[in-house]
Amino acid sequence: MVEIEEEMIECECCGMSEECTPKYISRVKAFFCGKWVCGLCSEAVKEQVRKNPAASLQEALESHMALCMKFHRTIRANPKLSFASSMRDIAKRSSQRRTSNSFFGVKMEESQAAALGLISRSTVPRFSETFASCWGAYELQTKDCHVWKFVGDVKQFMNTALSARY
Repeated sequence: MVEIEEEMIECECCGMSEECTPKYISRVKAFFCGKWVCGLCSEAVKEQVRKNPAASLQEALESHMALCMKFHRTIRANPKLSFASSMRDIAKRSSQRRTSNSFFGVKMEESQAAALGLISRSTVPRFSETFASCWGAYELQTKDCHVWKFVGDVKQFMNTALSARY
């Protein structure tokens, strides 16, 4: 019986360790510009190249490595803060879509959009009440945007938000 020599190597993107043969390691490094990339990250890089043919493999690899580094610095370090930030971004995008006052490229007043059912004036107050009731949040309004200041618990927010009827 022939024993195959394997060594432990760590992905330079995500940090996951794998046992691989030296021959396989050298093939992967040759393909990915001298960097060891695990199977999951290699598929992500290849997918980026497929989606954007103008980007080189080197650019896709650097982009994926930057994404992994950002993940390790933010999400892994403080998942609750990251979750709250994601919820804020989702709410912001959703609010921007709802309050858009154009329909098929035609500009209209907010009252016209509400009459057509494109936006709901009651959405923002209920959304505001949900945040206020579960986070003790308060809203800072400027002319163009709403900024929320949160003080509270993410789990409590999710339970309240999921039970709220919009």
